[in-house]
Amino acid sequence: DSGNAQNKLIFCILGNNPFGKALERLAQEPIGGRMAEIVNLAAVSDGVICDFIFISRSESASMEAIIRKFAGKRVVTVSDIPGFAKAGGMVELTVSDERIGLTLNRKAAQKQGLEFNAQLLRLAKVVEP
Repeated sequence: DSGNAQNKLIFCILGNNPFGKALERLAQEPIGGRMAEIVNLAAVSDGVICDFIFISRSESASMEAIIRKFAGKRVVTVSDIPGFAKAGGMVELTVSDERIGLTLNRKAAQKQGLEFNAQLLRLAKVVEP
């Protein structure tokens, strides 16, 4: 291992991993000069510092509590749970006709001091909760 945690991008998955081996392949190449690490979390309280956290549909019942748990932390929250962005999550993934769509909650990101770039905003639907 050539770097410490500060040089890594930590992608956390909470709940069932719907991505199969795709994220492991992603982690094999540097992203913006930083190596990626995939961490599967059994619970939100695992104490791992995540740069991105994917909250699986298996966690739907706890979605609002999970969003509150990450409020105030610099972590990009992502999920495919319907209504995730409107509930205060940052990035909601939707799949229809084999196309992936993005719904972004800019206010949730801005509260954490994060901003989506203009290119991403053009590709996405933006919601105001």
